[in-house]
Amino acid sequence: MTAEYVRLIARKKQTFAEYREARDDVKEYFIVRDIIASLYETERKENEADRKRQQEQEC
Repeated sequence: MTAEYVRLIARKKQTFAEYREARDDVKEYFIVRDIIASLYETERKENEADRKRQQEQEC
């Protein structure tokens, strides 16, 4: 029984380490996703401003 307990504790530690690694990967994914979304939003605003300037010049 003690050997089984030790084996289960070791497995628990390994599984928790894998969980932490996956959790960190997910956090990194969301950071990258937010950065990309911010870049696209900045580009969209710049394009919109350019279109407005072109429309004003045409008038």
